[in-house]
Amino acid sequence: MPNLSNGLQDGFQRRLRQLRNWFETPSGSSLLAVQQQLLDNVLETTFGYYACQLTVTCGVDLLHRSAAGHHFSMELPDEVPPPLSTMACDPYYWPVSPGCLDVVVLHHMLEVAQSPHRLLSEAAKSIIPEGKLIIIGFNPWSLHALSRWVVPERYKVFSLSRFLHVSRLRDWLTLLGFSIERIDYGDYCQSLLRLAQSRTGGALEGFLKEMRCPAGSFYMIQATHEVHGVTPLKATWKHVKRSLVGSSAARPSVRNFGENS
Repeated sequence: MPNLSNGLQDGFQRRLRQLRNWFETPSGSSLLAVQQQLLDNVLETTFGYYACQLTVTCGVDLLHRSAAGHHFSMELPDEVPPPLSTMACDPYYWPVSPGCLDVVVLHHMLEVAQSPHRLLSEAAKSIIPEGKLIIIGFNPWSLHALSRWVVPERYKVFSLSRFLHVSRLRDWLTLLGFSIERIDYGDYCQSLLRLAQSRTGGALEGFLKEMRCPAGSFYMIQATHEVHGVTPLKATWKHVKRSLVGSSAARPSVRNFGENS
């Protein structure tokens, strides 16, 4: 069983525990159901041999609809494993070979990580060329994010989590050699419960989702590991003329000293 690094001792586990407990509440379970539906639509058409998940939820198989041949989960030591193959590890040091995974799903782990860029780099390193990286995170420009500062119950849960903007993740992914294929948003009316429970709220939810308005409670980024083509370069030097190859050296223009004229 691996030992946790220093970055996981205090802040990481505290943020992880708070967010994990919230996903077990009715509000968290409702949001997770919306995320799972959106994720299923992507995983059903994403093929490969190995798919991996790293999630803040406990005992949840986010990959159950994946078209990949083998599914497994990265879990912290002493955590309750989900109903699929599990590999206990430090999330900053993945025990897999570089370039061996076809699909990796990061579910709200970047918000609780002490070093989100380091965690993202470790996940990116494990993905094969043309492999897929799916990131699900809270949208800082949403009513859900605003509610954490005005609702005391949500402040206790989300005050320690760091919501990352899509533009920052786009820059990080570009540096890691990934291109973003699609960004989806969901659960626009989570913070407006009365409106969401009415017919008007349902119609508004569908309209904003269809328009892909960047104001949903969460975002889901689909990124592909780019492979740059290699163009063979021709030699820049000129070919040696065939007439010079194998020919004898030129005769000296000055005779040897003492030679008879």
